[in-house]
Amino acid sequence: MDLIQKFKPGVTRRTLLIVVGLLWGYAAFRVLRIGIIKLEMNPFHYWIKILIGFVGFLFFFRLVFFYVVRKHRRRILSLKPDRPCVFSFFNIRGYIIMACMITLGIIVVRGSFLPPDYLGEFYVALGLSLLASALYNIYHWIRFPKEFKTKRDTNGVSYS
Repeated sequence: MDLIQKFKPGVTRRTLLIVVGLLWGYAAFRVLRIGIIKLEMNPFHYWIKILIGFVGFLFFFRLVFFYVVRKHRRRILSLKPDRPCVFSFFNIRGYIIMACMITLGIIVVRGSFLPPDYLGEFYVALGLSLLASALYNIYHWIRFPKEFKTKRDTNGVSYS
């Protein structure tokens, strides 16, 4: 067990917030790029499709991503080890959901199950939701509470 602890890539909770923010930002870039490519395949009413994607983003972020991001942020801030592993920004369930979403996204993009006219708006809404999630995490990384840097809980665990 000591060998595992010795080589564990431990980071601060604040660092976990920026890692997850950058991860969501990378995913947002990839998904938005696919969405814009899909929209450009049929440029008829391009700005209306962008507007539909933006409206979809408002609903998608507020009803899904906002709660997921808040839940992960709370979990990161409540982690018990002094320097949790850099990969602990998600729990096992989160990693399984992420793997399923990536796999489903690849299958939908690579396969020709649905016409690209309808996928563009969805990918723009999803990409903007991921981008907002990334910005939410980066915002909390910037405004990381000062008291977490020095405060210790009753078990002697530092929150920095």
